[in-house]
Amino acid sequence: MADNASAIVGCVCGGTRYAFGPGAVHEDLVLSSPLVGIGGADAVRVRFSLTLSGAVLLPLSGSPVTRDLGGGADYAIIVDGEVAARFTAPFLTDAAGVSTACAFETPGPAILDVVCPTSALLAARYPVSIDPSTTFTLSNNGPNGQAGETMGWSVAAGDFNGDGYLDVLTGAPLNDKDASDAGIAYIYLGPFTANTSSPSVNLKGNGTTLYRAGYGVAAGDFNNDGYDDAVVGQQNGGPALVFYGRSAWPGTVSTANVTFPVPSPVSAESFGRVFGVGNFDGSSGADLVIGRPFFPSATTPNGRGYLFFSPFSSYEPTADLLLAPFNDTKGRFGWSMATGKIDSDTKDDLIVGEITVTSGANTFGRISLFKGSSLTGSGTKTPDTVIFHTTVGSQFGSSVAVGKLNGDAYADVMVGAPALSGSNGAAYLFLAKADGTGLNPNQTATVTLSNQASGEKFGSSSLILDYFGDGTGDAVAGAEAYNSNQGRVYVFNNPLSDQTVDETLTGQGSGATPEQFGHVLAGGKKASDTRFVLVVGGPYWDDTGETDAGRVVVATLIPEFSDAIAVAGLSLFLIVLVRRRGRRA
Repeated sequence: MADNASAIVGCVCGGTRYAFGPGAVHEDLVLSSPLVGIGGADAVRVRFSLTLSGAVLLPLSGSPVTRDLGGGADYAIIVDGEVAARFTAPFLTDAAGVSTACAFETPGPAILDVVCPTSALLAARYPVSIDPSTTFTLSNNGPNGQAGETMGWSVAAGDFNGDGYLDVLTGAPLNDKDASDAGIAYIYLGPFTANTSSPSVNLKGNGTTLYRAGYGVAAGDFNNDGYDDAVVGQQNGGPALVFYGRSAWPGTVSTANVTFPVPSPVSAESFGRVFGVGNFDGSSGADLVIGRPFFPSATTPNGRGYLFFSPFSSYEPTADLLLAPFNDTKGRFGWSMATGKIDSDTKDDLIVGEITVTSGANTFGRISLFKGSSLTGSGTKTPDTVIFHTTVGSQFGSSVAVGKLNGDAYADVMVGAPALSGSNGAAYLFLAKADGTGLNPNQTATVTLSNQASGEKFGSSSLILDYFGDGTGDAVAGAEAYNSNQGRVYVFNNPLSDQTVDETLTGQGSGATPEQFGHVLAGGKKASDTRFVLVVGGPYWDDTGETDAGRVVVATLIPEFSDAIAVAGLSLFLIVLVRRRGRRA
């Protein structure tokens, strides 16, 4: 759960925000408006007065947990020689996404101050978060990096080298190194402990003009060898490609292990725009669904999905099953996909989004559920269940996610509708039925998550993962149009009972150069990861001297209190002090 403790801090409205998980607590301070009377100060300190019973507060040298912005050393509360609570080097982030390093000071044996420069607070856009989630930027100054490549257009997460840490796969579909808009994809290998300016692996497509390799990406272990494999989609007639995972990758891989050619290419070809990965037949390896939302044409975009059961041959020209919408209504079936165990059988199920289901002059959105138990035999399959959204032009189904929200045995569904109410947007949470039968036709959403700012296209991306580490999935919503396409991502802890935002990540850029942060989302946790990792694409981020180079941000919530029982008697008293130049107030 997350708890927001309101307070009046330094004559402004602020609050301390806590996130609780099993054996862990994370704290940060949110200032909703500027502090009063700090203009003559060189620094502002946030004071934590600690009641320590049988414990001491000490700095840690050579701390294994680092941040890219925090200043100075980590501090820890030591109980019986063991670290009971860790305070990682702090920083502040404002509403524009500008981050500034802060530092710790200990003016007394049971006092811990977070010291931040006044200049940063005076220049900040509010609200300001002190000690928010740890974030690192993955950018590309490697041999294939360039302005305008829009890295971060697509993202996927997996363990591509089998070391137990989450890795990131991202596409840069407008890369021109091999040909105009030939595109490329990159793998960044985890763990992530600092900003990274060069990918670990470069995955090349066919190198053909306008193929836009990396337009869509996905991850899954298709050959059941323990390594996740990288899926790279292309557009405009380019085949979808699979690169098998391995313990040691070369810097560049130019030849894919599996090729899925486009069946009967058409104009405005969209085969490979989006993928669904899951075990639909109960065999040992993952299976692949390839979306084609503009089939048979851009003017009649009914859409189709192509299901290929693993194992794969090196050349896969024919799908095992063709997936079609409930009816052909120019809905762009295959615009979005997500997978998970929504019903009680042992197979994964598939959710497919449509955004322009046409009725007369109006368009609507809908999602389709394909149960794994129904994906057998041959030929064309239509949905087991359809949920139709009755608001005109909402683009319901633009994004879909599957994951457990209420702690039962079945995965639930999150659906974004970013064009709702004049592009304010919304996201809807649908709980799988407790009897294991999946979803009801036209089921009503259990919870609606509302936009947080006007015109931000809330729900343009969706994700369910346990970001706060409390054992239950959290809802993550992207709002790529926030502040004229600067972009934001919102995390809702325990969204079924509390629809208050618990964590906000904001993109960079404004005016003519917004990054569209939150355009896509991915994430997860592998065996060696201590926390869940959130992956966010910002395809129009400007690197130094490179407009629209794009980036990916990885974020995780590092808990201060690593043993909640050991520090259960710890009390925190928070005040804000102003340090004047030449003396301490």
